Amino acid sequence: MNSLLFYYYSGSLLLGGFIALISGIIVYLNNKQRFENISWLALSVGTSLWSFGYFSMITTNDHNVALFSNWALHFGAIFIPICYLMFALAVTDTYERYKFFFYSLLPVTAVFLALNTSAFFVRDVFQKFIFNFAPDAGPAYIFFAVYFFAVVFFAIYILAKSMFEKTDPIEKMRLKYILLSSSAGFTGGGGVFFLTFNVNFPPYFLLLFTFYPVIITIAILRYKLFSLKILTTELLVFVFWSILLLQVLFANGMSYQMVSVVVLVVSIIFGVLLIRSVTKEVKLKEHLLELAVEVSRANQRLRRSEEQKSEFISIASHQLRTPLTVIKGYASMVMEGSFGKLEGEVPAAVSKLFQATQKVVGLVDDLLTLSRIERGKNAFTFTPVNIHEVATEVVNEMQAMAEEAGLTLTLSLDSVDGGHMVEGDREKLKQVLRNLVNNAFRFTRAGFVRVGLSCDDYARRLRISVSDTGIGIAEDKLSKIFDSFTTAVPQKKGEEAMHGSNLGLYLVKEIIKAHQGSVHAESAGVGQGSTIIVELPFKGDESQVTSSI
Repeated sequence: MNSLLFYYYSGSLLLGGFIALISGIIVYLNNKQRFENISWLALSVGTSLWSFGYFSMITTNDHNVALFSNWALHFGAIFIPICYLMFALAVTDTYERYKFFFYSLLPVTAVFLALNTSAFFVRDVFQKFIFNFAPDAGPAYIFFAVYFFAVVFFAIYILAKSMFEKTDPIEKMRLKYILLSSSAGFTGGGGVFFLTFNVNFPPYFLLLFTFYPVIITIAILRYKLFSLKILTTELLVFVFWSILLLQVLFANGMSYQMVSVVVLVVSIIFGVLLIRSVTKEVKLKEHLLELAVEVSRANQRLRRSEEQKSEFISIASHQLRTPLTVIKGYASMVMEGSFGKLEGEVPAAVSKLFQATQKVVGLVDDLLTLSRIERGKNAFTFTPVNIHEVATEVVNEMQAMAEEAGLTLTLSLDSVDGGHMVEGDREKLKQVLRNLVNNAFRFTRAGFVRVGLSCDDYARRLRISVSDTGIGIAEDKLSKIFDSFTTAVPQKKGEEAMHGSNLGLYLVKEIIKAHQGSVHAESAGVGQGSTIIVELPFKGDESQVTSSI
């Protein structure tokens, strides 16, 4: 049993050393200028030196050779943590952030290198466990162990932090494989510290150290990462087949041998099917991953496009607002007679100019507000607002427009005595009401537009409704009227006033959403008018809110 264990440990060290060295050379030759490839080569050289040194120490019968091997393996071991940290900084692109910490470790590394051949570091090497020789820790060795694991754990933390922050699924998976495989490698190789401190716990997991460079090599070269699953499956199946084959060769008796052959044949068939199934699954996952990457990149491009669009609208709106305000102001002064008496058709023409300019200024204001909301830069100033006062102001301001359109504009209340208080931005809520009334004017040829206020004491909500006797809304289009740049109402030839971007209702939805409220539309159908209903949470004492009449 001891001989099998000895071959397990010595074989793991020898094979691990060769794999680490080959891995480092392959990665370096793949790209000699890449920092992460260079740092992996440095780590691999340190790892292979430790591995070959440890193999030589436990297998030799000469004390002097064992002592020299101990110096060689610790020369590699002293470089392992700092090289691993350098590799972690390289693959996570965080070297600039932690370079001063990295440089501060160089003097510590130099001190341990200077102590390496002294009895203060390792007293001597002698027989331990089933090994011919193993190191015995000196007074300074405990500091080396602390240094070793502290630096390694810090590097693992950097890898884990970067892995969780990454949004690219391929990069995230790459870091995941590097993190898990290197952690397994340190778990396997780090087990030798127990024997050095005379703790009777053999390095049972040393095999983990042997194969971890293979996985990291695949991850560094960005080879098909899912191929690891195929590789693992094939390895397990081949191991199982090998065991069954040995069972056939050493079976006692013809009948037992025949049964073993049947079991081997069946296992080969099912093993091949399993490998094919895993291969098919892996190819599907790789295809889905490629699609996910494309979708992620498309979303990023879309977000950039949306940001650029909002920024363009904001700049253009700012540039338009100033001259429009000047035009509106001068038109108002001309109408008031500031530049002399108007005669003939001039007053009517100036009035139309003023109203058209006012509409465009309102549209520009809507665009500015919307662009700020979409960019997350809109500053809402929330204070107690009396919606009754706001609604009264809007109705009074828009009476002239209603009269010109031949419509009746009224304000209807079913609650009094201050029961219309909400927490909100007064100007934005006024903009909401103005847009709702404007929208009703656009789609109403004759009849009335009514602004209604009511309170729902039970639900603690204030309801604002804007009803009209206009062309109505088809049932299948009720949910679409709050989408931007769409018109969900019926369009008939010649109804130019009804064409538009629907931007006002979209803005209403966004502002009300920011006020923790809701908005929806109701209509009995085409030609039967419509009602837009906004609901906002109450503000203030319950005594301020009266029951609906």
